[in-house]
Amino acid sequence: MPSGLRLAEFIASLSLATDLGLGQPEEHVLRQTVIATRLAAAAGLSGDEQAAAFYVSLLAWVGCIADSHEMAHWFGDDLRLRADSYHVDKAGLPMLGFMLGHLGRLGVTGVSTGIWNKPGPLSASEWERVRMVPYLTERVLSRCDRLRPLGAVAGMCHERMDGSGYPRGVSGSWIPFPARLIAAADTFTALGQGRPHRAALPDDRRREIIEQEVAAGRLDADAVRTVLATAGAHRPRRASHIAGLTAREIEVLRLLVRGLSNKQIAQALSITSRTAGSHVEHIYTKIGVSTRGAAAMFAMRHGVVEIE
Repeated sequence: MPSGLRLAEFIASLSLATDLGLGQPEEHVLRQTVIATRLAAAAGLSGDEQAAAFYVSLLAWVGCIADSHEMAHWFGDDLRLRADSYHVDKAGLPMLGFMLGHLGRLGVTGVSTGIWNKPGPLSASEWERVRMVPYLTERVLSRCDRLRPLGAVAGMCHERMDGSGYPRGVSGSWIPFPARLIAAADTFTALGQGRPHRAALPDDRRREIIEQEVAAGRLDADAVRTVLATAGAHRPRRASHIAGLTAREIEVLRLLVRGLSNKQIAQALSITSRTAGSHVEHIYTKIGVSTRGAAAMFAMRHGVVEIE
């Protein structure tokens, strides 16, 4: 983290991203944190207890959007569903009516996971929402003075050297080298990940495509060379026998933390959905977690997920 950046500032900045994922107005989590802290003080809690209330409130919703894939599958717009859920009594008939009203519904606000999961071409309005992602990234980071320089760079990750990128369409020398490097790394990584409209591509095909982007003038040649050299030198840590996981369970865990459902895991590994579900249950038991988010943290901490 940047020198002098306090932990509270960093987490508060990230909470703005949580607001977006919950479909809430900006500073929703910060507002609840102020209220929680004031209530703790009014209740006469100690300084340590007030600090605990502060951090618990800031972190309370972290990981609560890890089920966006499933929510989008059943309800279309996961952002609209979460936003509307704050205005209904979550019990009895009101909750039943709410669920039925949202079942199968593709919304018009925010950047829903339903858009990312769409197998066909995006509509003009959906594409405009996708183009907002770099801007939102910059806005989240720019709220903290020490993170603002990082936000300016991160917000240019989809700009291109020929001006064909977004959201601003800047080109050439207007794009600093760190942003060019991120653009090259993001492109190379994305090509290696499965999408609704295509399967993950092998390394040789990814290299071919990213080099074509250089030839077309869209990506910086030096940035691409750096990314390819780094990717070629990468050697993932051995991830076998961690927490007693079998080789098959390691495979399932990798797919699980990448957001695949049990059905998709079953298809990828040529097993039944029931078998995939059993593997997931065994994994959770062995590593001592109960959520996908916690499983992802375990996988990253132990080198199970390969960072490409």
